Amino acid sequence: TPSRAAAFHYEIYKRNPNVNAIVMTQCPSLMGFCPTDAKFDVRTIPESWIFLQDVPKFPFGSQYKDTAAVAEVFKNRPCAMLANDSIVVASDSLLNAFDRLEVAEFSAKSLILAAPVGKLHPITDKEVEDLRVAFHVGE
Repeated sequence: TPSRAAAFHYEIYKRNPNVNAIVMTQCPSLMGFCPTDAKFDVRTIPESWIFLQDVPKFPFGSQYKDTAAVAEVFKNRPCAMLANDSIVVASDSLLNAFDRLEVAEFSAKSLILAAPVGKLHPITDKEVEDLRVAFHVGE
């Protein structure tokens, strides 16, 4: 019996011909953001944003109820969070998917560990736009 997630994976591949690998997992630090209202803000350093872009979070069960809408996000982004469930990374190769997952997990860990030190001062929208243009990333 295939996993309930098989239809979700099928939709991602069908809607995104550039995707050749999907990783759906529950990394420890990232899971600190999945079941909470805490924002997973990857605008900590340029490399994190370039690699991950802004990571949307979908309501619990969206990958089963609104499969097409969630799969559509991977046209412009490599990662998405599924509330109370997991993080999904889609990429052109398995190696790139794991690289993005590693950046996501360490970004999440750094946000958690840095929280007691002070408030995050994220990269601004203007700086993100500069990164988008300079590195041909995003929408």
